Amino acid sequence: MLGLMEGSIKRSVKTVIEEGSDVEEKISHITHEVVKNALDKTRLSVQNVKEVSSAVIVSSIEAAQEAGKDIEKTTKGAIEGTKRGVIETINATKVKLSEAKESSIDFVEEDIKQTIEDLEALDDAFIDVLKEKNPLISIINVKNTKEGLERVSSGELFGYIDALPT
Repeated sequence: MLGLMEGSIKRSVKTVIEEGSDVEEKISHITHEVVKNALDKTRLSVQNVKEVSSAVIVSSIEAAQEAGKDIEKTTKGAIEGTKRGVIETINATKVKLSEAKESSIDFVEEDIKQTIEDLEALDDAFIDVLKEKNPLISIINVKNTKEGLERVSSGELFGYIDALPT
């Protein structure tokens, strides 16, 4: 499944780059939808998120490299779209888990615990994917969103990303 997805992403990214307008936003939209669709078709786990995120981001960047332009815009769009897709999938999963817990006495408690653990480990997995696919990136952990945004605002950090909504 990932191979087919990667080919589709590359074709879509190249088309967006050739069109030349709103590249970052369009790539973000494409990767957001692809990640949501891919994760909706499988059990949400750290491993699945890592595999899908990695495939989506790498395929997008490779397409831009093959096109020879808009690599930075493509990278930013792919990371942002992937992040949004993961977050939406997590939120949807939380709602489904909540509904299942309320409506089903027989729901397997161990599956709930495992999914919660997977969701909690997602932040580290997202950082691992970013570091693995871009070894030159320097990841600085911060206490919270406020600190991250303040450090960006002051110029101390280039950017701030967060894998989970707070």
